[in-house]
Amino acid sequence: MGSRSNNVGYGLDNALQTLAPQPIIAKRNPKSSDVSSLGTLWVNTLTDGYFILTTAGNWEPQGTSSSSVASLAITGGAGDVLTVAAGGDTVLGGTLDVAGATVLAGALTVAGAIIANGDFDLSSASAISFISTANASPSILLETNGGTTEDLEIRVTQGTSIDSLLLASASGGIKISSGIANTDAINLIASTGGFTVDAGLTSAINVVGAGQDIQLNATGGSVAITATESVAGAVTISASGASGTILLSGTAGITAASNNSTISVQSGTGALNISADAAATTVSLATGAGVKAVTLGSTNTTSSTTVQSGSGALDITSANGALGINSGTGTISISTDSTAAIVNIATGASDKTARFGSIAGASQTIIQSGTAGVQVTSAGTGDITLASADTVLIDAVGVLELNSSAGVIGIGNDAVAAAINIGTGASDRDITIGNVTASTTIVLNTPVGTNVVAANGLSVTTAGRGLSLPGGLLVISGAGSPNGAISAAQGSLYLRTDGSSTSTRAYSNSDGATAWVAFTTAS
Repeated sequence: MGSRSNNVGYGLDNALQTLAPQPIIAKRNPKSSDVSSLGTLWVNTLTDGYFILTTAGNWEPQGTSSSSVASLAITGGAGDVLTVAAGGDTVLGGTLDVAGATVLAGALTVAGAIIANGDFDLSSASAISFISTANASPSILLETNGGTTEDLEIRVTQGTSIDSLLLASASGGIKISSGIANTDAINLIASTGGFTVDAGLTSAINVVGAGQDIQLNATGGSVAITATESVAGAVTISASGASGTILLSGTAGITAASNNSTISVQSGTGALNISADAAATTVSLATGAGVKAVTLGSTNTTSSTTVQSGSGALDITSANGALGINSGTGTISISTDSTAAIVNIATGASDKTARFGSIAGASQTIIQSGTAGVQVTSAGTGDITLASADTVLIDAVGVLELNSSAGVIGIGNDAVAAAINIGTGASDRDITIGNVTASTTIVLNTPVGTNVVAANGLSVTTAGRGLSLPGGLLVISGAGSPNGAISAAQGSLYLRTDGSSTSTRAYSNSDGATAWVAFTTAS
């Protein structure tokens, strides 16, 4: 709970003065985290306990139902006339006298009580028996009432048998009760041996009180809890408090083992954490040598499963078995966050066959990139094949390049009879084929009798070698006379770009070398 503000009020001599803090009425005991003003009273209505806040976080418990009187006189008839039920000590400060008769006749018979002002010793070389035939509770009472340092001791000095001291109830039970508020209120000690508690019916060890614990310690030994009943929950460890937890701790580790049966860890609607602390550690799941089937996550309704890693990488490995990632109708996302990263798929050194996409129905595969581009690389003699039962479209807003660094670039070089269209779109286009580098050639192959048709003209740009025709003939263009300057096959044509008369515009090669003959053209 949060802090409480001071209680204030108006007085006769002081317009505004601080009053005593209001008491806190609750159905539980306070905790150190409960904050209020010093002196605040806390009342637990369930236990009739009350506490006072003395320092920050310290709620001091107060005694309940206690009183002190100078003298106490009790007069009653049959039955109990005085019953004291208290969690702490009961102290009688005066003398308690009980009037009765005492008869000694070989045996000691007491009809009332015995008051001894000195020691009272019973000693016998034979057995001593205390027997009461009274049908009352108690029938026999051994009581000390001499002061706070008194004790009652039953001692066996020389007996060595397992039952040298025997507390037995033939038809009823045995109850040991202590009224002192101490963790050793009842102390069973076997300093050189052990102890055994046997029962034929359901048994319980109950500790009642907030913050009061049960401890099982074996110094140098082990603690074993075994149940042979064949039912679910044969051994149950439960922390039923609203914030209660179960802590299992082992210096050398914790092992949960089942003899060929299921081990279930469930948390209801709460989280189930494994190695969720800040310590650096290795978490292994189903890494044993045997055959394992491991299932993570649930397919129920909106269940989700998250596998995450820091900078130490996340490895998913299957030793020669298939590795499947499926999502039903949901999306499978890999590296979809906003972090700059490299995504590698099938990049290992061994031979890999990597498949992307599906050929079923209307399946679609999209490969996209930002400004850094998309690169498809095949090392060595491996081919890159794009195949489609329909159309393959390659489109770019910028430059679209198709290059081969050491091989032939083939377009439409298979045996399929189909048209090859280059630059046939409706918009204006400049189409360039070939280059002006020395020894570059352009070959246009058609069957015999088939023409090369260019509906809007055919522009051939060369660097002195012109247009090559079958038989080695050239059609060359240039400035100046070709005689003695340009070598070509006999019959080749030279078209002069700076010709100024009917006899200087066109030439035909006459010797297969550098001799050219002009022929007359129309004016």
